[in-house]
Amino acid sequence: MLLDHNDINGILSYGDKYAFGGTTFDRLKNMDRFIIRHQALPGSDYLLSELMRGWTEYSGNRKRILDISRWNAGNLVSRTDGEASVLRKPKITLTLDVTMPGNLRLSWKPKIGFERDFSYTAADFEVNPPYQELGELLFVRKYERNKHMIKEDQGGWWSAMASHLLSATVSAVEEVADDLAATCDVEWFTKFAVTRHENTKHIDSCEVVLARYEDRLQAFKHGESDGV
Repeated sequence: MLLDHNDINGILSYGDKYAFGGTTFDRLKNMDRFIIRHQALPGSDYLLSELMRGWTEYSGNRKRILDISRWNAGNLVSRTDGEASVLRKPKITLTLDVTMPGNLRLSWKPKIGFERDFSYTAADFEVNPPYQELGELLFVRKYERNKHMIKEDQGGWWSAMASHLLSATVSAVEEVADDLAATCDVEWFTKFAVTRHENTKHIDSCEVVLARYEDRLQAFKHGESDGV
């Protein structure tokens, strides 16, 4: 639900993920305008700028996966007797982690067993400063600082804005996965587990967990069975 951004009380009291728009681009643009318009407390513009920077860099980082000159077409061709050859999607695994300084990193690698879908080698994915890591897709500095603000200022201005910023970060990660899924077969190794306040919808907690456990938990909550 897109809220009136002139209504500061409405924005701060309701944390719906669509409060600032339906896409990452819209959320970042509207949050930037909101912070400027309402003379936000010092620091919130900095945290937003870090997410903006990470999102802008993603447009360049994604090319390392989508560059078809780095796909091994011979490994992607699926043949069935009596039928025409079909080119399947390359398989990748996404990993979400929090670095020691408290930054959030979303990275990728070819799925185990399908390394030959790409012409990259294992050595290509090793960090080689000062060059950027090949597998890095999205990198958001000060992620942990934003999380701590929710706990330190419960119910206050900082807490509400931190929740919106965190929600925008979660949505950005989801949007990256959806974007790549149009071209690749995507699986998660680790992903977000998010809980929201029942009434305000603001984020109560946001942790990085093993994807298979989070998927099973969500299936259980919705009354589904994963056969395990």
